[in-house]
Amino acid sequence: MSVFEIMCAKIYDEKNNFDLSEKVKSLLEDWTTCDFETISTTTILQCVAICIKNACNNKTILRLDKQDFIEYWDSIVKSMNAAIDFFLKHFGVVVSKLLPYDILLVPFTYYFYGANNKTPSEQKIKYLKDYFWRSVFNQRFTEGVTGKLQVDIQNVMDVIKNNKKPTYDEGVDISVQHLDQKGEFSTSSAIAKGILCILCTKTPKSFKDGANIKISNDWLLQSNSKNYHHFFPKKYMQNKQHRTDKVNHIANITIFDSETNQEIKANAPATYIKWYSDNPNFKKILSSHFIGDLDKFGILSND
Repeated sequence: MSVFEIMCAKIYDEKNNFDLSEKVKSLLEDWTTCDFETISTTTILQCVAICIKNACNNKTILRLDKQDFIEYWDSIVKSMNAAIDFFLKHFGVVVSKLLPYDILLVPFTYYFYGANNKTPSEQKIKYLKDYFWRSVFNQRFTEGVTGKLQVDIQNVMDVIKNNKKPTYDEGVDISVQHLDQKGEFSTSSAIAKGILCILCTKTPKSFKDGANIKISNDWLLQSNSKNYHHFFPKKYMQNKQHRTDKVNHIANITIFDSETNQEIKANAPATYIKWYSDNPNFKKILSSHFIGDLDKFGILSND
């Protein structure tokens, strides 16, 4: 049995009408309204444990007291919702599949739970943003997750709650050279997902008609899914004999709609960009993809 299945059996309480399986099912259904329904049951249990016991390993989860779990469930759900709202508002995490690590929901839930779900001050928002992006670009939760979370709860979230600035042992490398090396496009890459979130902060628009592009969890499952577009198409790059790691790199990925994606196929940017450039709002459309002057960006010369 999984930890979640064990906890469902342990926490079930007919007298209080508490069925954890049904509670989580209902919660995930609620999260479909903000496209966060892919969060795992494990992450949800970790959020509960971190708020009640300040730890979230399996041993801690399995030792949670039944009455405590039932008593604090509703308030912890409110804190999870507050954390998700914060992701949506400040990080461009418009759907849960773009969250660089699901586990990031845990420390942010802990923060909002301790802050009674109050909106953070501007200074605290700055500190929370700093923590989020450090975690992403340092790939903090690639391994040793629960141990690192324990450290972050004490050394970051508790510090921020006290309106102080956290200190970190390591810096953040966001140089071109580092991102070039670490930027292979993969739906499991925290750095790639983080950059996609940054792209989403601009509300990317369709090259075809300028409409906001619909971004869906279902369209972000694989690196060849509908919302992903290689700005320099794969076939075009392969024909030019570019290195494979440059073709499938986050620097070459934009958020597109499937219709435009299918139209472009293997055409060069200098070719297909002209198909849409007569739109009077085309500069605004390009800007929503962080694209500036076509000559300076090398697009018209396919550079």
